[in-house]
Amino acid sequence: MSSLKEIYLITDEGIEFNLLYDKCRIALDNGIKLLQYRRKEGSFKEKIYEVNKLLELCTKSGCKLIINDRVDIALASGAHGVHLGREDMDVKTARKILRDKIIGATAKTVEQAVTAFEEGADYLGVGALFPSVTKKDAIGITINILKAIRKAVPIPIYGIGGITSHNLTPEIIENVNGVSVVSAILRSDDTLSSIEKLREVLSC
Repeated sequence: MSSLKEIYLITDEGIEFNLLYDKCRIALDNGIKLLQYRRKEGSFKEKIYEVNKLLELCTKSGCKLIINDRVDIALASGAHGVHLGREDMDVKTARKILRDKIIGATAKTVEQAVTAFEEGADYLGVGALFPSVTKKDAIGITINILKAIRKAVPIPIYGIGGITSHNLTPEIIENVNGVSVVSAILRSDDTLSSIEKLREVLSC
């Protein structure tokens, strides 16, 4: 995991896959090094097909492909790792199965963050920092919680939840290793421009 302020792109299942693929290709061609495949609906076969297509892109560009929730899909596809939410398999169990693959975990409290770290998580997704278009039921957290989590664990933290180039503050940037985004890039009419704007804000 890099210490630079990274952009961690998460796929949007509301976008038709061919269009999603094209947008991901642009993003990966322009330096995105972390991509998370997130799809709740659909069959195992459909998901494996899409993951394999994205994995081809990742292999060419040197990007890591992380699978949301599904340890089985991460194993079957040869993806680089998995991201586990609060309702998913615990990190300790996933680590036994996935061995040295990347495991990320969602944390909304210091207690959750410390537990995930102690069980072997490689990074944390912390939020929601803002209301989210793609995850409307996401529970928000305050900047003070983000700061407390930052102090409590040594692993990389990615802020998540409704993040755009317009609402990122210096205080947020100071307390994260990067930001996880969906709509800010994938729902934009200009994928590359959106990436460049986010990078500009993150570098300030």
